[in-house]
Amino acid sequence: MNAIINNSLEANAVYWQPTGSNKRDFFKSLPLLSSSDYRVVFDLLKSEDLPVRTEATRFVRNLPVDHFGNLFSEQVERQDQLSSSQRERLAIAASFFHYGRIVEWLDVPEGDQKGTAIAAAIGGDFKAAFRWINKAALGESAKAYEAMLWYARAIVEREKIKNDAAAKSSFQQVIDSISGALEPYPSNPLHLAQAAAVVFGGDASTAQSILREIKTADVYTSSTPLGLSTSASNSTSASNAIYAGPSDGYKRQPPKSFANSAGSRMLLRKGDWLFVQYRDQIGWIKREQKVAGPL
Repeated sequence: MNAIINNSLEANAVYWQPTGSNKRDFFKSLPLLSSSDYRVVFDLLKSEDLPVRTEATRFVRNLPVDHFGNLFSEQVERQDQLSSSQRERLAIAASFFHYGRIVEWLDVPEGDQKGTAIAAAIGGDFKAAFRWINKAALGESAKAYEAMLWYARAIVEREKIKNDAAAKSSFQQVIDSISGALEPYPSNPLHLAQAAAVVFGGDASTAQSILREIKTADVYTSSTPLGLSTSASNSTSASNAIYAGPSDGYKRQPPKSFANSAGSRMLLRKGDWLFVQYRDQIGWIKREQKVAGPL
């Protein structure tokens, strides 16, 4: 993959960089690959070898060209021919593949595409992704992957299509999906904090203020538990109000007891505030001030 995204044979040697500033044309063939190579990479998505499978998934996520889309479309019609583990692996890869294609629209220069055209394009990828994202393929992880795809849609609707109503509705779907998820969110947890800011923050100005503030939040691993012991350095008070942002000046959600914290997670930290996922609720709570020491 590194040889492709840094390909000096192209007139634009960095064209395939996934962090470029212009939207790439996924109809194009990738440099250095023959037509049969796409099938080889695709088949590696089902590999029993975890490092190999991880690299193949990274490949299709960062270079989500139409050739791979065609292979996913062919395979989704024959899911019943796959073992349960193969189906799960391809469903995960398809989720990241279509996520990558949707958020690529964020790189479209202003004015180059009409919002209706972008909406139609992301709608196609969104629909294709959800042919894979289901409990039969992903088990208890399905809701978490749903949340990731809804986020991709929401952020493009907000930033590129400029449809605040549609974006807020999609961000609500992010919250609803992750609230029903038993498994961690599979991408950047900052996405969930952005969704909470838009959905719970109140007016557009306040939501934008929260979005700016949380850009510099520290990220925890998705497995970091929310501790409650008063002797622990990472404890919080047993009953906390949940806020839309990391300040008690932001909109407050109904109080929630954290006395039984099984399954709850810390996702972000901003000063004395923690962004937490707790069963069916998500938002910011304030650390107990009497607790000393770093998290």
